[in-house]
Amino acid sequence: MVRSFRIVTRKLVVTVGCTLLVCATGSALRGAGCSQIEDSLTRANIALDQRKPSAAQRILRTLGTVNCERVLLLTARLAEAMGNLEDAGRQYVQYTTLASNDAKGLAYFGAFLLDNHRYPQAEAALQRASTLDPSLAEVLLLRGRILGLKGQISEAKMAFTKAIELSPNNPEIHYQVGVFHDGQQQSHKAAASFEKVVRLTPDDPRAYDYLALNLEPTGDVKRTEWAYQKGLSLNRGPRFDAFLDYNYGRFLMKQNRLAEAKKHLNRAVLLTPQARSSYYERGKLNLKLGNLKSARDDAERALVLKDPGGVILDLQVHYLLARIHARLGDQQEARRYSELSRKLSIPLSARQGKGRGLGR
Repeated sequence: MVRSFRIVTRKLVVTVGCTLLVCATGSALRGAGCSQIEDSLTRANIALDQRKPSAAQRILRTLGTVNCERVLLLTARLAEAMGNLEDAGRQYVQYTTLASNDAKGLAYFGAFLLDNHRYPQAEAALQRASTLDPSLAEVLLLRGRILGLKGQISEAKMAFTKAIELSPNNPEIHYQVGVFHDGQQQSHKAAASFEKVVRLTPDDPRAYDYLALNLEPTGDVKRTEWAYQKGLSLNRGPRFDAFLDYNYGRFLMKQNRLAEAKKHLNRAVLLTPQARSSYYERGKLNLKLGNLKSARDDAERALVLKDPGGVILDLQVHYLLARIHARLGDQQEARRYSELSRKLSIPLSARQGKGRGLGR
């Protein structure tokens, strides 16, 4: 399979907290010593499935020095959950070398590669895992995600449905299905998926953000605000969501709660200083508040920043600048930006509502 991290030594020393796990390459390691710690392995795996990396770390710290390759897979998943991507990548490569016939390990590695935009490598991992065990929930989940990215929507839905049937209480499956429906602009289905996620993992701020975003179109203002506020109250640690304040600020602006919106959009600019969307929305808010020079500054900054996801288009920023300059009394600049906004076309991806671009 294609690997994105080169193995340069014959021995890997992995530190998990204060525990040293030494995994020498070669067949002697495979399976050796795992039976004595089976219960701990199971509990650590469940903790990671439930997005409780601290609990998994505590369990792994109790193991001491062990000769079991499955610990390496758990440490890779733990490193990924804690945001230590370089360590996770190295450990996944080591594990899939030692246990090259483990479909589940390959599926986890493939999901890691997909999350880090290594699409050819992720597909290679899926192909290998599928030859070993195509019916595993983790393999089906990875298949659904990749098919969805390819636009094979019906096939993706079939894979997701089978994954849920096999593992109905796995929050990652429901989360990714929710992301899929969100990308398809199917708010009711996405919200239903994220409702399941927050029941299974009630401490995940990203799930609450997605839930709120997909409750908004349903008109359930009370439930939407609850989801945003709940997410913000939990917004720390490895699942920190830098766009929660941005999304909540937009919601508050739609409710005409402008002072509250300003607080959250100010924070959004601090958290996502390279995001065009944060400056654009704050510029709109400042225009509503009559802070015209601040509105102009925000809109001009938004225009400078790139937005490859197409969340906020150039023509939207031009139109905003035209309105701001008209309010400032600069009719020449207002006409210039108005003309620019009329000359630009809307890309197909934006017309289809794709590219929410929330930085997940």
